[in-house]
Amino acid sequence: MYDRYHTRRIKYYRGIAILMPLFTLIFLVFTLANAAIPGTSGFISELLVYLGIYHLNPLVMFAALAIILTPCYALWLFHRVCYGLVSNYLPSLFQDLTVKEFHLFLPLLFFTFLFGLSPQFILNFNLLILSLLWYLST
Repeated sequence: MYDRYHTRRIKYYRGIAILMPLFTLIFLVFTLANAAIPGTSGFISELLVYLGIYHLNPLVMFAALAIILTPCYALWLFHRVCYGLVSNYLPSLFQDLTVKEFHLFLPLLFFTFLFGLSPQFILNFNLLILSLLWYLST
């Protein structure tokens, strides 16, 4: 959105669900992944971080507050940008995703769900790299 309209003000982007339905759908998927919904890569990453924190020191679990605050902000942002009255600032400029932009999002969507549904792909690869680095350093 910034590359198209050169502004980061949220009030300029209100009501785009009506004008840009495909963008809104992809934005919703990435917002839910950011909110660590099970089945997305965000869930696996947060789960591994909190399991590691709990393993080191169970008293540090106050950091779990981020589990609540991050989805709240992400959903607030999604609601403000996608719903409500269409913005008076940029209404004639809104167009949905182009084919090129859609094809740029496809691999991101694929890997978001691949690593969320089967995280062993990336975890085994990391173990392989770490093993190679250890072997080369000895």
